[in-house]
Amino acid sequence: MVSGGPCCGKTTIVDGLSLRGYYVLPEAARIIIEGELEACGELLPWIDYARFQNGVYQLQKLYEDRATKNKPVILDRSLWDIAAYSVAGRVNPPEGLLRDLEKNENYRAAFMLDPIPDYKNDHARRENRKQAEDLQKVILETYIDSGLEVVNVPVLEGPKERVGLVEKYISKFLEGSKS
Repeated sequence: MVSGGPCCGKTTIVDGLSLRGYYVLPEAARIIIEGELEACGELLPWIDYARFQNGVYQLQKLYEDRATKNKPVILDRSLWDIAAYSVAGRVNPPEGLLRDLEKNENYRAAFMLDPIPDYKNDHARRENRKQAEDLQKVILETYIDSGLEVVNVPVLEGPKERVGLVEKYISKFLEGSKS
């Protein structure tokens, strides 16, 4: 999975991997936010954070349960991110999340992206730079505590270089799983 705080280039990396033929799953939180904004709905983190995290959990779990098991899947965030965001938002994790994370059977590694220096808000990303930095720390701690291998992805010259670095590690993981 690809993770990190707001505005670190996750979606750009995931889209780049998709263009290189990898099977990818989109970020559930962004899909919910965009759908709710379009429909003038209320399942939004700035309206009811705990309810929103539960909605993200339900959609992420659906995505992950339906993902193919016979080839690698790249996630734009994972269930671990929901745990991290619940900690950061000081809300209880959605019911069933911790049980699902205990299984931890479908995850191999987390690619933790360093934040890009050009932080920008948008319609779905409303955190300020300080909040984004705090989220980055909580997300990183959550993944480290998960026991998964965490691969740091620094800011490089451009997105293609970052995608290439992630792809290089994916190849190593795939080679290791064949042994």
